[in-house]
Amino acid sequence: MQFTEGEATVYQAGELKAFVLKTDTFGVVRNVSTPSRWLSAAFAQKLYQYGQLVAFKLDHRYTGASGPGFSDDIGAPTGAMDLVLQPATGDAVVVPAGRAAFIRTMLPLVGDCPELAAQITKGKVGRQHMQQILQTYARWQKSTSLPTSN
Repeated sequence: MQFTEGEATVYQAGELKAFVLKTDTFGVVRNVSTPSRWLSAAFAQKLYQYGQLVAFKLDHRYTGASGPGFSDDIGAPTGAMDLVLQPATGDAVVVPAGRAAFIRTMLPLVGDCPELAAQITKGKVGRQHMQQILQTYARWQKSTSLPTSN
């Protein structure tokens, strides 16, 4: 961001890939459908990345949905946050907490890994295990893309 005397250059989420604020990295989630609205691009705090998936914390106070604090939007009260996964290509996905919705959301993303498909379907892992899920998926992708030696 460039500063000149008395002025600041303002960037919208669609104009940047990432920025750092103190010790936190913020990136852009693309085309995410939150419980309260659809966002073409929004800044979100980067939590971790494994392979082609990045996990973000999307704080609705900073999405610009409505007035101060976003409190007049019933779908996302002040301080509401979503766990969002952003694939390297494609749209971001809000990770739901409920089991059935979690299964419907996660199987298309990581269900090609047999181990994860079984764990997710049986309820052995959930949203609270997201870091472990992404680590497992990245390891599986890497192992399946390695050439076999004879």
